[in-house]
Amino acid sequence: LEDLGQALARIDRAAYHADAEILAAVPNRALVPLGTAHTLSLGLRCLRRGVRVRTLVGSDAPTPPTGADQLRRLRSHGAEVRVAEGLSELVLVYDRRTALVPVDAHDIDRGVLCIEESGPVSSLVTLFERLWAAATDLADRPASKPGTDSPTGTQRTVLLLMCTATKDEAGARAAGMSLRTYRRHVSDLLALLGACSRAQAALLARERGWV
Repeated sequence: LEDLGQALARIDRAAYHADAEILAAVPNRALVPLGTAHTLSLGLRCLRRGVRVRTLVGSDAPTPPTGADQLRRLRSHGAEVRVAEGLSELVLVYDRRTALVPVDAHDIDRGVLCIEESGPVSSLVTLFERLWAAATDLADRPASKPGTDSPTGTQRTVLLLMCTATKDEAGARAAGMSLRTYRRHVSDLLALLGACSRAQAALLARERGWV
């Protein structure tokens, strides 16, 4: 599936047909493109049908405010949410039969693989269960204070280029890094700011005095 719209449509179909359990491992950087009202309402519909929903989120970066609000709402309706150390891969599994993973772990916009072969799906479930067993319940994690996180020096450089460069390729060259690394920093900045787009990220960054 080559674009985010196709991926969301496939997620919608897989969730609609799920009747037992949904497993979701979602790094914080993916909460921006995936943490939409669409995805929230989808999870709530599944919970109302009696589908068990288990979600892992990463602990290595702050959860965007929009994503945090959605996780709290899902928990209030019966979803189980845990925080996992070192979570870097986006994995969605439906009824242990269908799995969705990104083509590029650092750039979800490159597309998503839909896997239905039992062997690979079983391996992904095993990985999820291992992470789940070692994770901490979201309710047991101390809440971070809003506004205390700030970008690193490299992130500030990328942020400035993101606001001024017309293309990612130009920004990556100016920053002296690969295009993939540049886009990973952009994704992390979107998550840090809780922004749904680069334009919104630029506006929020200016409001905070970061650029």
